[in-house]
Amino acid sequence: MFDGIGEAWFESMEVLSSLGQDEAALKALVTLIEDEKQFIDLENSPFWVAEEKEIF
Repeated sequence: MFDGIGEAWFESMEVLSSLGQDEAALKALVTLIEDEKQFIDLENSPFWVAEEKEIF
């Protein structure tokens, strides 16, 4: 059962991969996760990465 879903969009997989090298991005991620722990069961929440492909 899902109560909601979150999405994050990035220009490319390379941009997503590079976030771990950006100190400001890492700090923001830590802040985000600490906040999410207040209302999300992170251990039981699925997480996946997908790449959009135009088919038409």
